[in-house]
Amino acid sequence: LYSYKFCITCHGQQGISVAPNYPNLANQNESYLVNQMKDIIEKRRSNKLTILMTEHPVVSGINDEEMSAIAAHMTKIKKAP
Repeated sequence: LYSYKFCITCHGQQGISVAPNYPNLANQNESYLVNQMKDIIEKRRSNKLTILMTEHPVVSGINDEEMSAIAAHMTKIKKAP
């Protein structure tokens, strides 16, 4: 689901960001991740990168169940030492 929803494009295959302007998602708190995704999808952010993400139909169509599944998956991935 993480790969299918294109999260991998900016946040990396294992939740470690591919660029400094994208946050690492690996080993983050599940509630925090869900809240961040909701803020992005509900357009509560004005960051240009966030605006570009919400215009993508796959990202804008993520539902609550999918958000929870992605967040749960990310909490289980440990950051590289």
